[in-house]
Amino acid sequence: MALEARRHHLQKAWFERLTFYSHKAREQNDGFAGNAEDRNKLKKRMRSPLSPDFHFEKVESKNLGVTAIGRLFCHRSGVRTIRILSLALHLLKEGEPMALSTAADLVKAPLLYKGKVRELYDLGEHFLIVVTDRISAFDYVLDPAVPEKGNVLNKLSSFWFELTGSMMENHVVHTDVNQLGDLITDPELLKDRIMVTRKAERIDIECVVRGYITGGGWRQYETSGEVNGIKLPEGLRKNAKLEVPIFTPAAKNDVGHDEDIPMDRMKELVGDGLAMELQEKSLHLYEFARDYCDQRGIILADCKFEFGIVDGKVILIDEIFTPDASRFWAKENYALDIEIDSMDKEPVRTYLAGTDWDKNSKPDPLPQAVVEATTARYVDIYNRLTAQ
Repeated sequence: MALEARRHHLQKAWFERLTFYSHKAREQNDGFAGNAEDRNKLKKRMRSPLSPDFHFEKVESKNLGVTAIGRLFCHRSGVRTIRILSLALHLLKEGEPMALSTAADLVKAPLLYKGKVRELYDLGEHFLIVVTDRISAFDYVLDPAVPEKGNVLNKLSSFWFELTGSMMENHVVHTDVNQLGDLITDPELLKDRIMVTRKAERIDIECVVRGYITGGGWRQYETSGEVNGIKLPEGLRKNAKLEVPIFTPAAKNDVGHDEDIPMDRMKELVGDGLAMELQEKSLHLYEFARDYCDQRGIILADCKFEFGIVDGKVILIDEIFTPDASRFWAKENYALDIEIDSMDKEPVRTYLAGTDWDKNSKPDPLPQAVVEATTARYVDIYNRLTAQ
C-alpha cells in the first residue's frame, strides 16, 4: 500500500508540475498530439491500475515540437479527450527532487489547519506538523511548490530547537516519522518534514527582534524616527546595525498582515508580566543565534518567534531561525543603503517585483529558473548553519 500511495502521490505531483511548465497541447483528431503512430501507441498506455485520473510515463519524443522526456495523461470519467502535457528537456532533470504541495493524502489523521506552508494534524494527545514545499509572497501562495524547502525548514527548526533546548523549553516531542506507524502512508516522503509537538495554547503575539534597521523597521523609521514606538537615534542609514537589538512585537492575524504594536499595547493584550517575559526570552534567543551565525559568516538581521503555554508555562512553538522566520545576510553581501540579497526566497520576490503583476490576484506560475534558485538558497543556508 505504501508503494501504491507513493506512486499515486508522485503522479499527482507530476500533474501539477507539468501543468505549470507544459507547452500548450496541440490537440488533434481524438485529442492526441503527435503523429498517428504516437497516438495509437499512447492510447494503449493511457490507463493506470493505480488511479483512473492520472497516468505518468517517461517517454522521449520530438513530435510536440520540443524534446519531451515527460508526459502525463489525464483522463476523467465521462471525458473522452486525453490531454497530453509535455515538458521541455531543460525543465526536467534525472533525479530532480519532487516538491510536496500537501500531505493530506499521506496522513491518516484529522487536518486541523492548513497554513501557507505548514499543515497541522490532530494526533489526540499531540499535534503533528507537516512542512510542505509551498511558498508564499505578498500574501499569496504561489505555484509551483519549491523542492526541498519544507525539508530545510523542518530540519533547521529541529536543529535550533535542540540547540536552544537548555535555554528555552519548546514544543517538540519528536521528529521520527517511523514512530507514527500506520498513520503515515509513505514514511519516506515525509521523513524530514514532520514534527510531533505538545498541544500548546498559542499566544497571539509575533515576537520580533531586530538587530539591524531594515525592511519594515526601516520604513517605520523613515516616516517617524521610531520603530513600534521605540525612538531611535537620528541619522541612521538603511541596514545599519543597532547599538542594541530591539523588541518589536506584532499582534497576530490569521488573515492578512500581522499588526505592528508598541510594547504598551502588547501589555494591554497579554498582561504586563507575560509581555516582559516574552520580550526577555526573545532578546535572549536572538542574541544567542546572532553570535552563532556570526561565527559562520552570516548576519542575523532580524527574526520572529511564536510562544505558547503548556501547563501554565511559556514554551517556544512553531519554527525558529529558519529562512521563513528570519532575515539572514551573507557577510560578504552586507552594505548600507541598498537592498541586501537575503538568504531566503529573495529570488521569488525579485522576480515578482520585475513583472507587471498587479498584486491583486494570484500571479502566474514561477519560472523554473526562479524555483531552482530558491531551492539552492534554502539548501545553502541549511548547510552553512548546520556545518560543524
